[in-house]
Amino acid sequence: NSYDAALVDQLKNVSNKLVLDSADRVHPISGYTTLHLAATCGDVFTLDILLSGEELPNINALTEDNNSPLILAALNGHLTTILVLLKNDPKPDLNLVNKNGWTALMAAAENGSIEIVAALLSANPKPKLNIETIDGYTALMLAYMNRHEEICNMLHAAINAETPDLDSECEVDSDLDNTDNNHGCSDTEESEFEQRGLSDERVMQNVGE
Repeated sequence: NSYDAALVDQLKNVSNKLVLDSADRVHPISGYTTLHLAATCGDVFTLDILLSGEELPNINALTEDNNSPLILAALNGHLTTILVLLKNDPKPDLNLVNKNGWTALMAAAENGSIEIVAALLSANPKPKLNIETIDGYTALMLAYMNRHEEICNMLHAAINAETPDLDSECEVDSDLDNTDNNHGCSDTEESEFEQRGLSDERVMQNVGE
């Protein structure tokens, strides 16, 4: 009835006000804002309120660990949250790195989040593919080491579009023991992965050996 509808609208207004009033608050230790929390939890309802307010929050704000909302959403596998953030204006910076040197693309590649990787690779502007973690790993290396063959091929296709001389495909050996601690690499390949100078081209040459 009309009374119930009015009550729902009133509750929505109160909820929206509470969210917007907290938008600028920053946790003194973690550096999290309401936007970071919404991205971490995949709370699209709160995210929509924050991004539709008169004063938009900083979509690239960093926590104490240098995590942006986009990185947090990728780390936790929240596809819908990623899509909402990517549609925002201004756009989130896809090349921000956290304290470990990880981008949102790296997090999605390591986690095996195929749809998130696809969304990030389709973004405009596109993410850089040659960024390395503090341990020297690119997104492609992380996908390969965790046996995410489809993501490996997606990333290689993206790299090949930028450097057409790379024309091999990434094939993960499905016969390898899943309990093997080297993530599907031979001992030699594993030691090579630990060298920061290992290139994506070398990774492609090692695949399937």
